[in-house]
Amino acid sequence: MKLITRINIQNLLISSLFILIAGLALYHYLTKIIDEEISERLVIQKTRIAQQIEKNGTYQNLPPIYEVKELPFESREDYSHFNDLFIYDSLDQDEEYFRELIVEENINGKRYQIIVRQIILEPHDYIYTIGYVIFWVLISLILLIFITNYFSSKVIWKTFNHNLDLLKKFNLNHDVQFKESKIKEFQELNKELGQLLKKIKLDYLNLKEFSENASHEIQTPVAIIQNQLEECLQDLNLSSNQSKLITDSLKNLKKLSSLNESLLLLSKLENKQFQEKEKVNLKALIEEQIEFFQFLFEGKNIQVELDLKNCELNANSETLQIMIRNLFNNAIKHNIENGKINMELRGNEFILSNTSDILLEEPELMFDRFKKANQSSNSTGLGLSLIKQICDNHGWEITYVIQNNLHIFKITF
Repeated sequence: MKLITRINIQNLLISSLFILIAGLALYHYLTKIIDEEISERLVIQKTRIAQQIEKNGTYQNLPPIYEVKELPFESREDYSHFNDLFIYDSLDQDEEYFRELIVEENINGKRYQIIVRQIILEPHDYIYTIGYVIFWVLISLILLIFITNYFSSKVIWKTFNHNLDLLKKFNLNHDVQFKESKIKEFQELNKELGQLLKKIKLDYLNLKEFSENASHEIQTPVAIIQNQLEECLQDLNLSSNQSKLITDSLKNLKKLSSLNESLLLLSKLENKQFQEKEKVNLKALIEEQIEFFQFLFEGKNIQVELDLKNCELNANSETLQIMIRNLFNNAIKHNIENGKINMELRGNEFILSNTSDILLEEPELMFDRFKKANQSSNSTGLGLSLIKQICDNHGWEITYVIQNNLHIFKITF
């Protein structure tokens, strides 16, 4: 949920609650004022009728507005009472809600009962009216908040969204220039982010320098040791056991050298150091690599079947070549004698499948680092990780499944 949406919902909930409370308070206050006003008018109307009787000695009934009748005279205290009731109005032919004032008092030595009535609104009429007003006020408030926040977000959050896009496209090889904002919080955020990115870039450069230096320093003694061991193998006085130990050492040194190169390459890929892209004819690249690997195909008597359509990609040619080579290496290494490799290039898909006697319970995990089909093999366990990282850097999707004893890689560009 976006921040502006969360703020809008919070404001609407608070505003709705406030309007509801205000509506209830308005209802009670309004009904109280109207009741007092009606009661006051009834008292005034009763007083006028009483004054008319006292002055002229006559009275007139006008049901149901007011009624006067003479009572048997008895010495008792004056009586006054307010009452709310429904009365059928024959003229309107409907029941109306009245407030009445019933008064009994002595006037000119006679006892009179004076009833004065006033039509009033029923309680639910107040509720409907106030509720109707509150409803439209709330709707108007929602629209006002929405419109105001929409236009204000276009202005206030424009700089923030621009800087956010810069962060999404952040590359260690390029500096980020944040757009200045007049809002203090955004200014502080830009400042802290700028310092953080500088530190990240500095740490990256230090780590990059260390990795390259370490790789270089490792390769030099490895190459020296390898040469020395190869010279030792030329000694005719070596026993068979010594020859075997030296041969095993050479294999491990080659594996160490390959592992060092793969880790360095993987680090460069993760840090997106291969950014240059160009138009690459994938079909031509695959055919070139097939010719390069032809000797290895023939070594295992592997039959290669091709169905390649012309396809051009906007990609980094160096990493694309590494990806194809690793796919071929993997397909040959884990294949069987007299096996098959099928390659299809059509539309935006490249599919490579190979026969193999290896069974995997979780083939999707083979893209993890140091995950190998055969833990005892000389493989570094980084080949598929490199392929996956190259695909991720280009925004491609790669899947790996096993069907009918075929190991199938599919890359969708």
